[in-house]
Amino acid sequence: MRKIENTAKKRETVKKIKNTEFMHFSSDVAVPPGQEVMITRRPQVRDFYGDRIAVPDTIARWFEIVDVKVGNRSQMPDASSISAELCGVRLDKRARLSVRKGELRVSRAARAAFGLVFPMEPCRMNFDLVITARMKDTTDPACEAGKVFELIILGR
Repeated sequence: MRKIENTAKKRETVKKIKNTEFMHFSSDVAVPPGQEVMITRRPQVRDFYGDRIAVPDTIARWFEIVDVKVGNRSQMPDASSISAELCGVRLDKRARLSVRKGELRVSRAARAAFGLVFPMEPCRMNFDLVITARMKDTTDPACEAGKVFELIILGR
């Protein structure tokens, strides 16, 4: 009897994991200190419902997120920016992330610990999803040339 219950739970978990999608944003070039970068993406296959934002913790301390727009509507709660450190995430061996058949699979534990909860309006296929980020002014010699900005929005 116990084995049947465990099997049913496994099926339910896989079903929920399969519904995970993500959009990757990258500036592709280094953003100089004090400058902003605007990165635009558009869903290609179906509407995208973003609910978490994550920035690699290796660059999070250098950036702030100025705005997140779906279409022409800002998703930020007010006019101020937020530090990317709030969204910083370190993916290690414990994080259950994998790609199978072109589909991202995320364990429930990894999803719960992934970045900052940031629910947003649905991004329809004909809408742009725009991230505006700014590299903080810094006197650190390691950042004189700037850093490449990257961000992932996890959704369904």
